[in-house]
Amino acid sequence: MNKPFGTPAQDLLDTGQLTNWNKNALDYGDSSNISFDNFKTEIPKLFKWEEFISHAGKQLKFKIECDAITPSEWDCLARMVVEYQDRPFSHAEGIPRGGIPFARALNKYASGNSKDFPLICDDVWTTGKSFKDYMTLNYSHYPATWGHRWVVFRRGPVESLNGCKALFTLHGA
Repeated sequence: MNKPFGTPAQDLLDTGQLTNWNKNALDYGDSSNISFDNFKTEIPKLFKWEEFISHAGKQLKFKIECDAITPSEWDCLARMVVEYQDRPFSHAEGIPRGGIPFARALNKYASGNSKDFPLICDDVWTTGKSFKDYMTLNYSHYPATWGHRWVVFRRGPVESLNGCKALFTLHGA
């Protein structure tokens, strides 16, 4: 069957960069050759009700799975932070692993000015251990309040010295 697309789409097909959904969508409704066995059966879930152990060793009843957040959603979350961030930041640094995609999105809004503080970010705050560990490892010679700090979700209390801001807070969690 001749497909109504040009060279760029064919190049993607040839290199295997399209998913089965993308390939089948290019057939424009011809479902005769679609095998539903190859489709991913479960969409990643942001919230999972399952017990797990946090980075700090705390047993929790549900997980906030930020791997489910798409790049465009990270961009939206970064833009939300910029709306509330009252001072410029030189660059964003993500706490591995969850903060890395958040930092990539936030760096689009960084000033690049070395006189501005960096913005340290993570996906989820539960106890603050990841932030403390990161700051001890990378900025041990600075005061505890140094830099800007943001997370997407805060599910635990924040010590006043840490000054970490959250886009979404789960009260009492």
